[in-house]
Amino acid sequence: MARTRKHDHSAYWMLHEQGTIALPDTLPKMKPSTLALFYHLLRHQKTARSNSFKAGTRELLKASGLSDKTLKTARDELKMQGLIVAEDTGKKGMWTYELRNPATGAAMPNPRGRVKFADLSDSAVLAFYRRIGFEVRHGAIDCPACKREGQALITLNRGDEEHGRWSCGKCDKFGGLIHAYLRVYPMGWPQATIGTNALLQEIDSEAYPARPAKPAYVTHPPVVEQWPVEPGEVVTP
Repeated sequence: MARTRKHDHSAYWMLHEQGTIALPDTLPKMKPSTLALFYHLLRHQKTARSNSFKAGTRELLKASGLSDKTLKTARDELKMQGLIVAEDTGKKGMWTYELRNPATGAAMPNPRGRVKFADLSDSAVLAFYRRIGFEVRHGAIDCPACKREGQALITLNRGDEEHGRWSCGKCDKFGGLIHAYLRVYPMGWPQATIGTNALLQEIDSEAYPARPAKPAYVTHPPVVEQWPVEPGEVVTP
């Protein structure tokens, strides 16, 4: 199967849109068949309503142009790289997939997912600000608007609509998590909303991982039995 720039670029930008790891080193090293399957799994996840989604083998074969044997090999390779968790549902040709961030083992965020900001834990809010580059000191950050050091106070009142918002005591400007994200990554509001929600999902999945990815191979050191040795006794192998 010929490798195409379309799959390379599309897979990269799908991951970039989700605000997650772009895998710049992994994508170019993938076999064309593995990249094709990964690309179509990304497309399935993008339209799914949850991080875990079902996909039929027949549908993937038709969309990717792979053969049965090549698809199985590609799926096994993605599992070994820690990029997916795949389980046979028991129904003919139907599998459950979950895409993973190989750097953390956490589930990749769903771009359609929406996080209710008021329900976030205080630690998740602070982790969000740190992840986008702010230093949190005594519940405050440098103002995203006027840049004055330590002047933007973060509201931490879980359950309240103001939870997670920042307000500056110098320039009197204020904003929420998406506004802060926009100040760091200038882009359109829809893209910033996706990026903010994706990052919060990633933070949440790291704090409460759904299921750790299984290693491809597990090796154990040999068990060596040790016998009691008398003082002065020389032990030979």
